[in-house]
Amino acid sequence: MEIGQEDEKKAAKAVTEVMSETQGQEKYYRDMLLNRTAEYSKNKPKYLQWLQQVLFHNLKRVDWGYGWTYRVSVTDKGILLEVFDYRMKRHVKGFTPVGDAEVDLFAIDLFVIVTENTVDKVEKRDGQGNSPTGEIPTSNIILPS
Repeated sequence: MEIGQEDEKKAAKAVTEVMSETQGQEKYYRDMLLNRTAEYSKNKPKYLQWLQQVLFHNLKRVDWGYGWTYRVSVTDKGILLEVFDYRMKRHVKGFTPVGDAEVDLFAIDLFVIVTENTVDKVEKRDGQGNSPTGEIPTSNIILPS
């Protein structure tokens, strides 16, 4: 099957096949992640370090603006996320894992969404990276000196 067919029925079938394959891969990844997280939950220091790595990896999907950085740390209470915007203003959020792999991975997913919303709000973008006026945010433009 090939996406981009002129025949709508063939194209719809091709898209459905690609979507089901993608959903299958996502489910496999999520199940693998859930199993690994559950394994580590028996050892708190290792569990916290694993959650830190998962959050750090998932934050790579965020559409960071120019000059943004982030740091994920393990503390004695849990996981700390520090995000620095292009003006070096610090945005901080943390959570204490409950030890349930599914709940803690859900918390990480929420952290990624909240981080994306924070970046969009500071950059004054909608969900697609566009500013409300349709202009390119000036913080992403580098002018020659």
